[in-house]
Amino acid sequence: MRELLTFREAGKMPIHRWFHYKEGFSPEFVKRVMEGREGPLLDPFMGSGTTLVAANELCVESYGLDVSELSLFVANEKTREHSDDELEELEEFAKDIKKWREEVEWKFELFPVEKAFPKRNIVPIRRIRAAVESLGKARNLALLALISIIPLTSFVVKEGGVLRIDKRKRVGNTYELYKKAVKKIIEDVRGWEGCHKASPLMGDARNMPFEDGSIATIITS
Repeated sequence: MRELLTFREAGKMPIHRWFHYKEGFSPEFVKRVMEGREGPLLDPFMGSGTTLVAANELCVESYGLDVSELSLFVANEKTREHSDDELEELEEFAKDIKKWREEVEWKFELFPVEKAFPKRNIVPIRRIRAAVESLGKARNLALLALISIIPLTSFVVKEGGVLRIDKRKRVGNTYELYKKAVKKIIEDVRGWEGCHKASPLMGDARNMPFEDGSIATIITS
């Protein structure tokens, strides 16, 4: 049971692997809990949307709440339906990712950028972020791919609830990591066999927008 309460295995599973969420749990935990149960299902602290994606796999109606804009963004992209045009645009964008030269101003909120990232990764991140704004339908997926690789391109490590800089950390190449992230997204969407019945919402669990008796099951971390 212990492995079901960590995100380790989820990081290898389609859709779930788009964004690593250390505090999350395995989607298999959701599936076990839902055996013999019906929806609607609610996760009042949805995080990166593990419960909602698992519910989509089961074709169960689900809702998720979170006060984090990042959580809402990630959960939306992981649970909504994506068109062929969107994937084709994303695929072409990643193929020529090195051609972009425009950069955005970027201030890392936690540490100075120059300390948190190796020099070789700072400019590529700025260029990809600027290039994302040129996209149409694929813009959000392209942005999610970039956000997902930030931890892999930096010296920042997380220990419990503390973030610190460790220059000994092995750091990947921004362009290579970005192309891999995009490839995973495209593969997972094209191989998807579930439904799209999830509704991620911005909200506080202390003031939920649901009528009494409207939710059948609640699962959260």
